[in-house]
Amino acid sequence: MPPGLLKNVYLAVAAINLQYTAVAESYGIISLDTINPEGLLSITPGAYSVHGDHTRVAIRASKPNGESAVAILKVRMVDIRTLAQVA
Repeated sequence: MPPGLLKNVYLAVAAINLQYTAVAESYGIISLDTINPEGLLSITPGAYSVHGDHTRVAIRASKPNGESAVAILKVRMVDIRTLAQVA
């Protein structure tokens, strides 16, 4: 992963999780609302793979009651830069 990309992935995920879901969706990033719409305690980036113009990151979302779900987040490089700026 290029230097600094993981930090930007955290920013992108935070943006999706919080108030920038609409922005993220408009850029074609998968919304995490589908896996855990309420009561998110944390979102943790995990394994990643780089595919040309985008990176896929495994995301674990956890609720306070211990429930968790995993999704694959496809983040395009341009989206990471844009979301890092708005976050």
